Amino acid sequence: MLLFDPLFFFSVITLYAWLPGAILGFSLLLRTKLDLLDKIMISLVIGLFFPPMLSFIEGIVGIQFSYTLAMINVGLTVLLGIIILILEFFIGVVGQIKINLSSFHNKINFITSLKNIKSLDDIKNRLNTLSHGFAMTILILILLATLITRMTSWGPIYFELDPYYYIYGGEQLLKLGVMPLTDDTAWYPEVNTGHRYKPLLSFFDAHMYEYYTSGAEFDKYLYSTITSFYPPIAAMLLVFAMYLLIKTEYGHWYGVVAAFLTFTTPTLITKMMSGTMEAQPLALMALVFTTASYALMIKHKKWEYGLLTGFGILVAGWGATSLGLIAMVLATYVAIQGMLNFISGQKMNDFIKFNLRLGSWRRS
Repeated sequence: MLLFDPLFFFSVITLYAWLPGAILGFSLLLRTKLDLLDKIMISLVIGLFFPPMLSFIEGIVGIQFSYTLAMINVGLTVLLGIIILILEFFIGVVGQIKINLSSFHNKINFITSLKNIKSLDDIKNRLNTLSHGFAMTILILILLATLITRMTSWGPIYFELDPYYYIYGGEQLLKLGVMPLTDDTAWYPEVNTGHRYKPLLSFFDAHMYEYYTSGAEFDKYLYSTITSFYPPIAAMLLVFAMYLLIKTEYGHWYGVVAAFLTFTTPTLITKMMSGTMEAQPLALMALVFTTASYALMIKHKKWEYGLLTGFGILVAGWGATSLGLIAMVLATYVAIQGMLNFISGQKMNDFIKFNLRLGSWRRS
């Protein structure tokens, strides 16, 4: 009999994915001016995919996957975040950091502080603060609605073979510790096939299973139940990434509108429902997340956003076979924007420096 507790699952994800991701993400983004919600969601992306990325790299050098290895990599994520935080203290940055909670405090104190208004500028600032808080509230509701609506098809049993084929790579990791070069899951006459074409997604599935079961014996139906959460989570992260991309250039409300349109797009609904175990949900999320991170890097010229962009490129390439697409998009932008900057006489130092660093990630 299948026993599964969704509340416990999300608690485990919070403990083993978001919390380590938050330690690393908040340490990395300390000097940025991103909103608290932005940092929370970016930390979730890091926590979900950075430990599986470490497991994949370790698998390349011959280390077999196991529950112990998964926990070690979660610990390495936390350790890396602590090291970055210590370095921030060492260079004297933390003393100058103002964590972006003031907007939330201002929203809470909006009514009680009306008596302190002394000018029209004060009124304008407080209205802007309230507007921003309202936009964030709507965005949170959209993110939750995205996750819930995509979970309506959730279940352990699929009425076609494709989903079982797509998640077989993670099953191999859980049973064998490796993904063999070939296996016998293909139809005749293509007798030999393999599941190494999207290794990061397979390691992600295996990590989610190990988080929930703490290394227990493999159960196919429990595994299919857990992996069914992947498309809805990817859909929620895609909605956030679209918000972040549009907000970077046009502001919060335009970002909220973009998030709502992404949430209600029929094709994105059908392709990212629970049970749609293709690489496409991760590909869409990773491509938009990478583009949003790149837009932040170009606008603010901070190396932290460059690291996020490189991380997004690796997720797109290793998890969803979309490295060529994102590389083509970014290369086209760099060529056109570089030409426009040169013609207009703008300084090219920062533009060249950041994109050369990013190029090293693409070549990896």
